[in-house]
Amino acid sequence: LMRKSLEEGVISLPLNDGSFVRFTVRDTTTEIMHPDLARKFSGIKTYHIKSLDSQVVANGDVSLSISNGFHAQIVCYKCGHVYIDPHYGSTRYYTSYSVHENSKKFQSNMH
Repeated sequence: LMRKSLEEGVISLPLNDGSFVRFTVRDTTTEIMHPDLARKFSGIKTYHIKSLDSQVVANGDVSLSISNGFHAQIVCYKCGHVYIDPHYGSTRYYTSYSVHENSKKFQSNMH
């Protein structure tokens, strides 16, 4: 389902506040990876996303792989940097969070 949405060019993603935003999707796999690597690792895809909603100015990058699932990094004017990652290694469930919400966690890992 995720791969199909990415290939169709529009995807709806959750932000850290629980709201969903629709994004346009542009495949950047061959811009990011050398064509030989892209052919060799055809299960890895990268995309650039940009919000369609004028109320939420956001853009970011997405990666999708068979082994590591879906990952997104979104820069949002109203909610900062938002990340979407597999929930504890799952490729079925995902967590949407911001650096601001987890700053104590990140700070403690730096010591």
